[in-house]
Amino acid sequence: MIVSTTLTGSNADIIGEALASVLDQVDRCLVIDTGARDATLEVARQVAGDKLLLREFPWKDDFAAARNFALDAATGAGATWAVTLDTDERLQ
Repeated sequence: MIVSTTLTGSNADIIGEALASVLDQVDRCLVIDTGARDATLEVARQVAGDKLLLREFPWKDDFAAARNFALDAATGAGATWAVTLDTDERLQ
């Protein structure tokens, strides 16, 4: 199983394109909410649909901790491979 992992705060304007770019290549899109205060999570739901997995990770000013949390969550979701995708990245 391939899972994309995306850390996000308030990125409603760009997360949709990021998730759409990997949707056909992954089994699940795991979004780690680090404190979104806009429509980011709703956009993620609209784009990823049934493939969306959502987890919360309170921001601690530590990208390594958040990325490790995401990888652990992907493993917990059954991933054998994980693709790290930032909200400003697109898979081509």
